[in-house]
Amino acid sequence: MEIKWRALINCNGKLGVLRQDHNGCFSGTTRSLELWVLDDVKKLKWLRQIYVLPPLWKNLVANTRLNIVGMTGNGEFVFSPAVLRDPFYILYYNVEKSTIVRVIIQGIGPVSGQEIYTFIDHVEDLKRM
Repeated sequence: MEIKWRALINCNGKLGVLRQDHNGCFSGTTRSLELWVLDDVKKLKWLRQIYVLPPLWKNLVANTRLNIVGMTGNGEFVFSPAVLRDPFYILYYNVEKSTIVRVIIQGIGPVSGQEIYTFIDHVEDLKRM
């Protein structure tokens, strides 16, 4: 499997490799997601899954470049814009229901154009030392 333009994700406890578009991101022109899951570590058996994105994807994403953030425990792909925009949002794509939910994150500020890195399952300890 060619490594260029691929993202490693946790796919329900197994190693997942998500193929990205030619520019290393996803966009409104992305029609499907190609996911490879390492099913058997000892035999190096990979399973390939193709998820066709619903038409709503093109309208929601448009010309925005998206990075894959990861996958939730419920099997939803999580995407974030590669560049900070106002409003800032996260997209959740549920492969079983073929639904997309856009969640706007408030409080980021009016800054635009800077690269932003979003992480899934990050927990910060807010206790005072």
